[in-house]
This record gives sequence, C-alpha cells and structure tokens, in this order.
Amino acid sequence: DGVYQSLQHSVSWFADMIGVPSVRKYNSVLFGGLIGSMFSVLQFLVAPVTGAASDYFGRRPLMMLTM
Repeated sequence: DGVYQSLQHSVSWFADMIGVPSVRKYNSVLFGGLIGSMFSVLQFLVAPVTGAASDYFGRRPLMMLTM
C-alpha cells in the first residue's frame, strides 16, 4: 500500500509539472505508463543476473524458482 501511494504521488507530481489537466483518466494513463516503464527497466537489470544463474544452476531449477 505504501509503494502504491508513493507511485501515485510521483505520478501526480509529474502531471502537475507538465501541466496535465487534473482529470482522473489522465492520472490512470500516466500511472500505467509508469508501471510499464518500471517493468522494462527492472527486466533490463535482472535479465543478466537470471541468465548467469541459469548457466550456473541449470534452466529447469531456475524456471521453477522464478515461477
């Protein structure tokens, strides 16, 4: 709940900075963009670690662990 509130606060701050009208639908669109961007950045950072662990431990055990 705290993470959601901090992300929502960041989205509201960003919307105020760029001058987006304070309509709820715009905040939803910006929040979706933030979540999508976070997923891409985290995937970029974790993929090499997961690949190295897969080489070391094997693909099957790592797939079972990450699911």
